[in-house]
This record gives sequence, C-alpha cells and structure tokens, in this order.
Amino acid sequence: MDLNFLTTRRVFLSLATSVTAAAVLGHSMPPQGETASEAKLAADPMRPQFHLMPAANWMNDPNGPIWFNRRYHMFCQYNPHAAVWGDMSWAHAVSPDMMHWTHLPVAMTPTPGGPDAYGVFTGSCFAVDRRVYAIYTGTVQSTPEKATLHDEHSTIRESQCLAYSDDPELIHWTKLPEPVIAAPPAGMNVTGFRDPSIWKQDGWYYMTVGSGMVKQGGCVLLYRSRDLKHWTWLHKLTGRKRRIRWRRARCGSARSSLRWMAAMY
Repeated sequence: MDLNFLTTRRVFLSLATSVTAAAVLGHSMPPQGETASEAKLAADPMRPQFHLMPAANWMNDPNGPIWFNRRYHMFCQYNPHAAVWGDMSWAHAVSPDMMHWTHLPVAMTPTPGGPDAYGVFTGSCFAVDRRVYAIYTGTVQSTPEKATLHDEHSTIRESQCLAYSDDPELIHWTKLPEPVIAAPPAGMNVTGFRDPSIWKQDGWYYMTVGSGMVKQGGCVLLYRSRDLKHWTWLHKLTGRKRRIRWRRARCGSARSSLRWMAAMY
C-alpha cells in the first residue's frame, strides 16, 4: 500500500491556505473551467469510490431516489456552475445496483420568472404507471413579510412544486407553471416550508413538508390529495412537543419479517 499520500489530521488542518485536499496532498488540479477525466478522478486516493458524487462542484441533499424502468435513479442538490452553494438544481445519475453509477444530464434547473427561480430545492419522486412525478420545493427571493425562510443573506419564499417525466430515462421533465402548494397554512408563522415527501395510501396521496414554528421548534405538516395537483392541509403530523408512539407491525405477507414503525410519522 502506498503511504506517501497519508497526512495527519493536524498537519492537514494546519495548511489553511490550501483550497482542496488534492492540493494539500500534492495532486495536480485541472485548469479552471475544466473537469478531470474519469480515470484521474478514480485514481484520486481522497475520493470516495462507492459513494455517488459529481465530477465537480457543490452537491448536498439526495433527492427523489426511485426504482424505475429497471434502474435506480438518484437525484441530488447540485450547483452546475461552481463549488459553492447556489443555483440549486437536480443532478441525475442511474445505476443497476447502487454501486456503479452513470451520470446523466442535469434533470431540473431554476426557471427564470418561475416559482423556482431562486432554486430547485429538495423533493421526492413517485411513479404513477409509466409517468414519474417529482414534487419539490421551489424558491424565490421575497420581501420579509412573505418569506418563509430568513438568513443573514436573503429572504426566501418556499412553495411546493410539481414536475413530471414521461421519458423512460427520466432525462426530460415538464414543470407545472404554478406551485401545487403556494404557501404554508394561513396564520402559521413558519421558520421553513420545504423538503416534501409523498406516498399513496387507501386511494389518497399524502405529503409531508418539513417546517417549524417561530419560538416553538420544528414540525412536520401533513397534506392530502387525490391527483397530486390539488392538496388539502390536514394538520401537523408531529412537532417538538408531540410524542411519537411506536408499534410492532408485520412486513407484507412474510410471517417472520418484522419492522418497527412510527405510528405518527
């Protein structure tokens, strides 16, 4: 094993002027605006070999993992333009086994003037017959009184948006021009309104949205729909002060298969 590249954590952290791990360890970097070849990336001893990641630039939350058309599809938050947060889009990769991944074109990017002009934030996917829907949080810059998210840099209004793909490869997506949930429940002073997740149960589609209440803490909002386009708010599914009761449940028809489930989550 070649140990020449090993560096202690203390020495590594002391090199504060180095921009990347590759720079600390003496590995050459491609010129600005270029991306290293796949072979060079694979040979980088600091690069994970079994974890999905883009060739370059910023990534964060995994989005909408789904098994469709005999392949695993994984999307994630991604900045196509830089190695810093911004221009949030959905990167896209496919795999037959969740170990060997092929990168596909970026699935969704912000639409100028649309409900996701500031960023296509985190969401989930759901297949209905041969169509796949993506429900995600769209963001726009907003005035403080209409914002659902405040930070030191900006005020942002979040809404829940819907897109769909009839493409077997899920490369081409069509966005609905307006949000399917344009705002949090009336009168609710939220500290966030994002990251929707959907499932189907007893003929209804259900959606949870991550949120929080000012001076109360985090909570999860529950919605219901018949068609994925028209949603009704039901109630807070859970919050910081609510207790979650657990129950033991059988998994499918397998008599010996047991799973622990959260009855309210």
